[in-house]
Amino acid sequence: MRKRFWVWDVETLNIFTATFVDRDSDDKRVFVLTDTKNEIPQLLEFLSTEVEGLIGYNSLYFDAQIIEYIYRNPLCTAKDIQVYAYKITHEENRKADVPEWKLRHRHLDLFKALSLSTSAKRVGLKWCEYMIDFENIEDIPSEGEGNNWLEMVLSYNLNDVLATKALYQKYYYEIDLRRALTEREGINLYNCTEPDLAKRLFSKYLCQMMGISKWDLQNMQTQREEVAIKDIIFPYINFKTEKFQLVKQEFEKLFLKEEDDFEFVVNKDINITYGLGGIHAAPNNVVIQSDEKHVIKSLDVVSYYPNLAIKNQICAEHLPKEVFLKLYEGFFNERKSIPKKDPRNYILKILLNSAYGLSNDKYSFLRDRKVTLSICINGQLLLTMLMEELLLEIPDSKLCMMNTDGFEVFIPREYEDRYFEICKKWEQLTQLQLEFVDYQKMIISDVKC
Repeated sequence: MRKRFWVWDVETLNIFTATFVDRDSDDKRVFVLTDTKNEIPQLLEFLSTEVEGLIGYNSLYFDAQIIEYIYRNPLCTAKDIQVYAYKITHEENRKADVPEWKLRHRHLDLFKALSLSTSAKRVGLKWCEYMIDFENIEDIPSEGEGNNWLEMVLSYNLNDVLATKALYQKYYYEIDLRRALTEREGINLYNCTEPDLAKRLFSKYLCQMMGISKWDLQNMQTQREEVAIKDIIFPYINFKTEKFQLVKQEFEKLFLKEEDDFEFVVNKDINITYGLGGIHAAPNNVVIQSDEKHVIKSLDVVSYYPNLAIKNQICAEHLPKEVFLKLYEGFFNERKSIPKKDPRNYILKILLNSAYGLSNDKYSFLRDRKVTLSICINGQLLLTMLMEELLLEIPDSKLCMMNTDGFEVFIPREYEDRYFEICKKWEQLTQLQLEFVDYQKMIISDVKC
């Protein structure tokens, strides 16, 4: 019998159900375990003879672990499975009993592959159903409800499988990208979140360039009790006005330990907040509109954090600077040569952007908090330098909004040439590149900074 890929889901109530729908057709397989019916033997036979791979949602941590439990305990009851499922979902800091590489079947977990398991994006399947406009969003039925309890559970189980299949079909291009990468790199990247994907690829390339094993690299980090901020501020950062000179002085006073945070606010047309999340500024309930005399100018720094590291030779202390920066700059230059629609461009973007986060990851071989703080703090100060110069040199100019890698200003049209002159001077000083756009209107309601 030809093995196929199946989309699947299990329900672990006072009855156990497992539903599978073929990835490429409407073929369906359903198995149940109740007090009066036991289809576990048929389930295990199906998994052995008809399954090439399984596609689920949060399946590596839950559904796959349930199946592995059944393999280990083929005489288990539905109650046994329910108790085990409760342990999986309720024991704090519990790890999967069977890691991915030991599972008996190939798994694609959309929860991981679509990076929906990361803290910034973490959502359940129901939210995904809502986001893709799935036609039928159901809540799990109350246990034992009505005379047709089994039918209700099976209907709910099937609906979750169909939703998972719809999610897979909608984002197939991301899955196909991971397939191509897995084949090209010789590393299983199917179930990698974006940070994990960056870790694995960085690990491979750094090990090759440094001539060391993956194990040796994984154990490399730079630990620091504290970082003196005055020692990491770039020497060419200077301000002309007292307000922003004080900002720099506030940074220079800081000695940041591992868990320390900071935030302070200054006002320049609007409140500007400085902190470890970057720089942010936005008014509330404001409409700003370009007209015959004034224009909203918006600018962003191209690949700001990666280029800050490259141009200023910022590298974790435990890594050879010439090796890491050569590799990192190579990612940037390669990405410039690849069209944005090409999947390789997307992967290189992940590699470039993830390095900053990995420098602050306790479990990363790129870990060095001095790198994190150098990029974050200098990034804020450099943007502030440009903003200060524009507001000083262009009469009747006003800051509209500011974020981590750019800002918007409202200026008289007659000073547009001066605007670009100032920006060009900043680019020459920092060796960074700006991108520009004009806005006709900004409608700012309630921006969370």
